[in-house]
Amino acid sequence: MHQHVVGLDVGHSAVKIAVDTAHETIQSAAAPAIELTTDSAKAAAKASTVSLGKEKWLVGDPALVHTFGRVADGLRDDWITTKEFAALLKAGYERAIHLMGGDADMVVVGLPSRLFSQQYEKLLNLTGATLGLDKDNIRVVPQPYAAFYVHAMKADGTPALADLAADDYAIIDVGYYTTDFGYIAKGQWSEAGAQSMHGVYSAAESMQRAIATELGKDLDVRKCDSALRAKSIRIDGKVVDLTEQTEAASDTLAHFIMERAERVFRDWLHDSAKRVLVVGGGAPLVYNSLKKQWGHTEMPEDPRFAVAEGMRRYGTIQE
Repeated sequence: MHQHVVGLDVGHSAVKIAVDTAHETIQSAAAPAIELTTDSAKAAAKASTVSLGKEKWLVGDPALVHTFGRVADGLRDDWITTKEFAALLKAGYERAIHLMGGDADMVVVGLPSRLFSQQYEKLLNLTGATLGLDKDNIRVVPQPYAAFYVHAMKADGTPALADLAADDYAIIDVGYYTTDFGYIAKGQWSEAGAQSMHGVYSAAESMQRAIATELGKDLDVRKCDSALRAKSIRIDGKVVDLTEQTEAASDTLAHFIMERAERVFRDWLHDSAKRVLVVGGGAPLVYNSLKKQWGHTEMPEDPRFAVAEGMRRYGTIQE
């Protein structure tokens, strides 16, 4: 049983870091480092600078501050091949090592359901090369599969379920780029249930259109995503309530998720799955609608960290 495991969910809105003692996030923003001129800027950027070979990269809030948000959004299937992804992966790992106060003996990373079979080997090799780790100390899993372990295992690595193979579970991971579906049938990951669709960014784009139409302001999608979660936005110094627009965008996303889930899981959703587990940063936006549709729906206490924490718990039981 591994004691020092890092779960790294390198998402398109944030890097979620899980170690046994803490959870932390880094904004998913990365840009080549530039010369900074003030002491305050240098101090803020010091812990947010990573090296990729001979290049230095800024990540997180400093990357946004010093580019005014003009960073790659990562909304592409080959994102794991970019330097931005590598910088965020390394930043997340270095932060995890700092939190643990020592080296990790296992790192677990993940992929969207529909990309897992195509990119598994590539992400395994990239993670090893970027972090300087042996591949034996890395695991790559489908993101919904990782989230299952928050339900199946306790934080200390002991079982939360008497028998992992006793029941079926449908899992919906509502992320920024993708909403990922997964199905655990008596402990087995079902390839039939491993599918994906658009994620929260589509709701953020709906907010973007609403803000442009109703308020006459053209804002980037990243700011509109923040507005979606806050249900408000600051325009010309004033806070504007966006509850109505948020609910409309969230309801539309929930409708598409429910429609797709019915097609993906078919009758198994109703007559085989003991629970529908809804996780991910976008889970709170759609949970009430999904719970109303499917009474056996559950959301963990901290859905945003369910994938990263599930990765960590999964890693503790690997050989």
